[in-house]
Amino acid sequence: MASTRNRTGNLFRPPRRGDTALAVATRWYDPAVIVATIDGVVDAANVDTLVDVVLDRAMLCCSLIVDLRDVTYMSISGLEALLLLHGRCEIADTRWTIIPSDAVQRLLHRFDTTGMVPTTTCLEDAFAAAELHVPI
Repeated sequence: MASTRNRTGNLFRPPRRGDTALAVATRWYDPAVIVATIDGVVDAANVDTLVDVVLDRAMLCCSLIVDLRDVTYMSISGLEALLLLHGRCEIADTRWTIIPSDAVQRLLHRFDTTGMVPTTTCLEDAFAAAELHVPI
């Protein structure tokens, strides 16, 4: 695989297969609370996996916590997925929040200026927010 150089002469490393890996794990902490842990890179190539798994779980619970602390990169496709998740959770009356990594926080700061995507800083705060939801 060839490498290219920029104007200053630094090498650009082509992406390796492991650089774009995405891992999604879900865990029930309570009959009504699910934590979906996302690890890796969220981009257009794998955002469908994220949407399928997380939306599937979101429709089965009262409170959803999406842990994105191990996401190293998120493209605008990932933000679109979070906004889709927001809309679906609103329809299903599911309380949800994310715990963003620095990369996700930068994306939200830049493009989610209205604050539609709910965020918390740690898992403990997310659990506290999840327990406030009382299903009808």
